Amino acid sequence: MWLTTSFMSISFTDVFYAGFGTGAASLATVAGAGYLGYRQLSIPPEQVHGAALSKLRKHEDVKALLGASVVSGSLRAYALRNG
Repeated sequence: MWLTTSFMSISFTDVFYAGFGTGAASLATVAGAGYLGYRQLSIPPEQVHGAALSKLRKHEDVKALLGASVVSGSLRAYALRNG
């Protein structure tokens, strides 16, 4: 530290603030990248359920068997599995 204070005119507090700021910025960057990666790799089941219902409503055979109005119930029974 003697070299930084005597030759570069940087005080101990300046070194501390620079290190703390760099660490905080690095933490925010890594946490943000991790969150974005998680959001890109996970599939929300609500969107899959909605897409499946929209395909069922458009299919002619389903309309013939179940009628014109295919409505989702309030029970959401699904299980998350790897694969």
